[in-house]
Amino acid sequence: MDLNSEKDLDNLIKNKIQEDTNIDYKSPDFSKGDFNKELAKDVSAMANSDGGIIIYGIREKNHFPEEIIWIEKDEGYCERIEQIIGSKIFRKIEGVRVRKILSDDKSKFIIVIDTPKSDIAPHQVHEDSKQRRYYKRHGSITEQMEHYEIEDLFFKRKRPTLKIGLRNVSQERDKPAFEIYLENIGKVVAEQTYI
Repeated sequence: MDLNSEKDLDNLIKNKIQEDTNIDYKSPDFSKGDFNKELAKDVSAMANSDGGIIIYGIREKNHFPEEIIWIEKDEGYCERIEQIIGSKIFRKIEGVRVRKILSDDKSKFIIVIDTPKSDIAPHQVHEDSKQRRYYKRHGSITEQMEHYEIEDLFFKRKRPTLKIGLRNVSQERDKPAFEIYLENIGKVVAEQTYI
């Protein structure tokens, strides 16, 4: 989903784009409850699932966007969010981007956290010195992962992603020749591969 302007935010509301596995709406109240813990849960859940965006600046009702709640004073929120993500989530999530979308008059903003699906999931949240948990997105809800789900993610992470293909190696029309190739497009080393 491409969000870059006030018009894009208005379209979320106008088109009633519901929260789901890949989109989460939040009011920008950074002092409410345990913000650090909730942020870490939400970002790690996105990375452990299919990736997605978290928008701080849209109030929702029954998981539908209702209204833009602009942030009017910048008190280093983006930097704070980046620090929380870096310190509360173990194995660092690569490619997370925290950015602002400015209002048309450039006087206020909302914050978007773009979180990719992680190749090295699962990511664990360090809630405190004794509690360490794994989370996932299930529809519009962030919930704690079951043991088997954590095992599944560890197993998926350790497998190479292989692609097989054909390459034409002949320049002669009447004598076609092809080369079969196997390419590892994943991040894990493939050993003992054969066709």
